[in-house]
Order: sequence, then C-alpha cells, then structure tokens
Amino acid sequence: MTLCVMALVTACGALTPPRSDAGSGGGGAVTGGGSAASGGGTGGSAGGGGGTATGGGSAAGGGIATGGGAGEFAFVRMTFSPLPTGPVSSADVVGLARRSEGSLWVALANSSIYVAAPGSQALRLLPNLPTSVSGSTVVVDVAATATEVFILRVGGALRCQGACTSFTDFTPAGTVGGIETAVGLCARDQRAFFLSQQNATTALWELQAGTFVQTVADLGVGRAQNCYLSPAGELMVPGDTVAVISSTGGLTNEAFNLNGHPAASWRAVTTADAGSFAVGGGSGYRFAKRAGNVWSDLTPNTAGALMATIVTAGNDVYAGGYTNTGSTSTPAIYKWNGSAFAALSPQPYAIDVTAALEVSANELYFGGSARTGGGYEVLHGTR
Repeated sequence: MTLCVMALVTACGALTPPRSDAGSGGGGAVTGGGSAASGGGTGGSAGGGGGTATGGGSAAGGGIATGGGAGEFAFVRMTFSPLPTGPVSSADVVGLARRSEGSLWVALANSSIYVAAPGSQALRLLPNLPTSVSGSTVVVDVAATATEVFILRVGGALRCQGACTSFTDFTPAGTVGGIETAVGLCARDQRAFFLSQQNATTALWELQAGTFVQTVADLGVGRAQNCYLSPAGELMVPGDTVAVISSTGGLTNEAFNLNGHPAASWRAVTTADAGSFAVGGGSGYRFAKRAGNVWSDLTPNTAGALMATIVTAGNDVYAGGYTNTGSTSTPAIYKWNGSAFAALSPQPYAIDVTAALEVSANELYFGGSARTGGGYEVLHGTR
C-alpha cells in the first residue's frame, strides 16, 4: 500500500480560496520568497501625499507597495474529533484531498476518513465508516476532483458526488481482484486515476463516465506507489523509472541517473517553474531533477529523512519526509533554493511527513505522525 507516512500555532491571515485544479496524490503531491515585509522602505507620513514603500511594506497615506516577496508559510496543527484509534503499525496520513468548495479530506492508516469543513481547522470523523476493516477494504488514499471525492481501498475505488456527508454516500467505481492491489490515487479538475499492482506489473486505471477503467495494463514501472497529474495534463508515475503519459496520450519511461549512488525507491514527483523533481528513499534522503527525459540524482546524498512526498506552491517546491531512526531532530520538510533542497529552519513541528497537498501558491498541507507521542498530525500552512 502507499507509504504515505507538525507546531507553530500562528496562522497568517484569512484562508485563500482553493484552486479548482488543486492536485493530490503525492504531488503536486508533495518548497519561498523573502519576507513580505523585508527590505521595506518607509512611506510618507500618515497625512502625506503617499510615499512609495519598497519590499512589500504597507505605506500609510496612500503609498504604493512594490517588490513584495511571497514570504514563508506559517503552520497550524489541525485537530481530530474524535481522536483516531485502532490498531496501526504507524500513525501515517495516507492521503489528503480538498474539494473546490474548501472541505479537506484526510485518509489515515487505520482506514478512517476525517473531513474539515471549509475554513475550519477541525477534522471530524466521516459518519458510518465500516466498523471492521481488513484485506480489500483497507484504505490507501483519497483524492478529489472539482465535484467528486474518491476513496481508494486495496480492492478498488469508491466515488461520491454531492455533499458526501456520510460513508454511505460512496459507491463502488472500479474494482481490482485476486492478487492485484490498488496502490495510489491522483486527481485534478475533472480527471482522476489510480494505480494497481500485480507482482511486478503496475497498471493504470482512468475515470471514465463515473467508473474507473483500466487503460494501461503495464506502465513499465516497478515499485510504483503514487501518481501525479500536472496542471498541463501530464501524468507521471514514479518508481524505479518514471512513466510519463502526455496530455495527448503518449507513454514513455524516463530513467534515473543515480550518479553512482545506491538504488532508490522513488515515491513522488511534481512539476514547477523551476523544473520537475522527484523524491524517494534509499541509503539516505534523495532528490532528483528532470533534465530532458532523464532524472538526475541530486547531492547531498547523506543520512537524513527518507523522502515521501513533494508539492509545488506557486514558484516554490517543498518536500516532506520521515525518519526511521527515532530522532526528533531530523528535518522533515525541505525547500528547493534554486540549486539544492535545504531543510526549513526552524522546522514547523517534530513530525514525520507521509503526505502533502498543494492548494494554491499560498496554501498547502502536510500530514503524517508526531515524533513525540506518535499521534496523527495534519499541518495547514498559509502565507
């Protein structure tokens, strides 16, 4: 199943409206700018004719603000009601999704689903979830289009339109059987896909007229766990290679140049103005950048967090990871600085990140588990 393994309590202003094309499923989905107030000059006096404020400062007396940076995200810990329970090997958030009306959907490793109403930081358990979960009914991901919500389980996908206020509102929308298992889900606008695995073969299922239909029997990617649908309509599936399906339907497989480093398990990809990036795990944390049709492993390749997810927020790219050493100080969130990925300092919270979701240039989410206490965590970032 998908390896989808935060607390500053300061929000930065009112939430921005969600984009209708908010992506999910490891990418986006899931790192900028100077301080909005840094470098600011002084404006004219309050009663003056309005001096010009540089660096994005606000000028009293009608001055014009120019040159503002995007600023960094401030994160708020979301709350769960009731607190998640159940036998799980790790407190992982396995999926994050947001509908265009603003509700946030969170899938947990214990197969429960939580939902936060638009504008709320409170996650509430979806009513009427199954009381017994095993085998094909184990939840592995969640995603949303502009009008629908999808829950992916080991045995296939469930779909809901409308308010989706109860689990009973979801109906089957694509089933896998035998030893085949569903492993990853992604959606954007009105398009949605999920992956299934059988032995070493990864297949692709596409939403067509409300039902998922297998459209590619073998993507040629081993160990695939997630898919990513870019704003340009390009579908990417990372594993030991990256399967890329263009907006016109052509399929290619792009290789990794590991630069002599040990083999890695690539888990998530994203595209941004700065390029396309992949993250994964191996003997240390791993990042790669796309050049043409080859993904080159980036240094440094030192011990640290195993990367699980990567997202794009505006012009910035953020990656999230987890540690299997028990350390509470290993960074979990990294950001592309133009030449390399560097850990955020200070880190928002001692969390192991297993899922992420970008909503807009000024809003994103990280989900996972607290390194102290081991409970489920969802961080909501705004700027």
